[in-house]
Amino acid sequence: FLGKEVVEIKNFKSASRDDILAVHSVTYIKGLEKAMDTIGKEDLVMIDTSGPTYATITTFSDAMMAAGAGITLVDSVVAASKITNDPPSGFALVRPPGHHAVPRGPMGFCVFGNVAIAARYAQRVHGLQRVLIIDFDVHHGNGTNDAFYEDPDVYFISTHQEGSYPGTGKMEEVGKGSGEGTTLNFPLPGGAGDQAISAVFNEVIVPAAQRFKPDIILVSAG
Repeated sequence: FLGKEVVEIKNFKSASRDDILAVHSVTYIKGLEKAMDTIGKEDLVMIDTSGPTYATITTFSDAMMAAGAGITLVDSVVAASKITNDPPSGFALVRPPGHHAVPRGPMGFCVFGNVAIAARYAQRVHGLQRVLIIDFDVHHGNGTNDAFYEDPDVYFISTHQEGSYPGTGKMEEVGKGSGEGTTLNFPLPGGAGDQAISAVFNEVIVPAAQRFKPDIILVSAG
């Protein structure tokens, strides 16, 4: 639809360890990297049982590249915002996904929290202090939720199917400490369709975002 207005970014770098450390523990990162040395070329190793989540010999480098794609997108959107009056947008189509990965480890097919890493990068490198993250996957983005649960500068909003994996994301989970009020969870009943989702976005999420006044909006698209 946009034709020549779309710019495809083909050459980008992997995330750095510092980028990953902004969200995940050093113990987890070192342990996962070390585990790569024990995996054979054709092996498939389970690294988390709740999803379950598996790893191959290239999982660490693949996950670093996926996180790097999100970071590159932040750089590109920030650069574009300086030369256009219209707010630019971008989309990163990456695997492995990230929103279930918790700060201390992998979970639910996810290795590193891509959108959480991009959020911290936007704050640290570009000074975009107030970050809004909207997650509309059928599953709750528990990893992203946990990463910012006590952070007043990152507003995490999730719509998800009630009772689905991983069972988190209750409406009463609204943040903790200084982050209380900057987590908003909407567990919706199975079968909730366009009308229900539209109502949630138009009547609750949009007004909440406007009050928060984010410097950048990041979306986890499932």
